[in-house]
Amino acid sequence: MLNIATSGRSWETAETKLLMDLRRDMDHEFSVVKRNAVLWKKLSERLNRAGYSRTDKQCKEKWKNLLSEYKRAESQKGLCEGEQQRIFPYYDYIKDILVKQPGLTLSSILDSPPPNSERKLNIYISIFIQQRVNGSPPRLL
Repeated sequence: MLNIATSGRSWETAETKLLMDLRRDMDHEFSVVKRNAVLWKKLSERLNRAGYSRTDKQCKEKWKNLLSEYKRAESQKGLCEGEQQRIFPYYDYIKDILVKQPGLTLSSILDSPPPNSERKLNIYISIFIQQRVNGSPPRLL
């Protein structure tokens, strides 16, 4: 497949969906590895094999931005889900990734204190995913 030079361009819809799918497929790995730089590199390599030239840093930043946009859409009081989808086109996609398995509730994610750094955000998400995998109910730190 032709490798599209995408390093300076906006993310295409198909490319963004592939990133979300790959990240979802690697949830367990992200939940058990403390230093996840190697995982972002692995994810980036998979994107590259699919024809999208993105670095591990770009993938990590895009994921972080997707989660931020999701949280912003979710926090809009008084909006129905259709309006949230209109505000953030990947709303349903991210929601499905975050609440797919039992034990993790959307309210537990949204009620958690807002992380003040990317590291904290990844820690919160990893804890919720790990609890989901272990079958224990989510707890806040």
